[in-house]
Amino acid sequence: MSLSYSSERSWRHMATVEVGRNVANFAQLIHDDALEFRVEPAGKSPPGVQWFLLFIDLSAGERRAARTAWAVLTALKRSADAGLIAGFRVVDGQRWLTLGGCGVIGEQETSHNVQAARVPVWGCQTEGDMACAQ
Repeated sequence: MSLSYSSERSWRHMATVEVGRNVANFAQLIHDDALEFRVEPAGKSPPGVQWFLLFIDLSAGERRAARTAWAVLTALKRSADAGLIAGFRVVDGQRWLTLGGCGVIGEQETSHNVQAARVPVWGCQTEGDMACAQ
């Protein structure tokens, strides 16, 4: 009997975020082993700011990817509102922040510097990108 296991990931660009030019080590700052995402510097950024691309692993399914995008962007927004990330804004991917309004948001938990969330979402569509139903 032969079993095979594929650990190949399927990454999708889900959002682009902006932070102030003086924010150092942004990708390391928001690293979280509990969530399947990566952040990479964008090829070009406008003067005075830094743009980063948020990639989410789709190998666990589109619903999980949508919830992960919501969790990461919500955590970044909360950190910015608390004054921890200067000049933060979502350049592209704002639709993922609307997922919290689609259903019940579960308990919050903090992991490293990113505040992640468990998000059960029932029967909600996000601007035609992907269905997010549990």
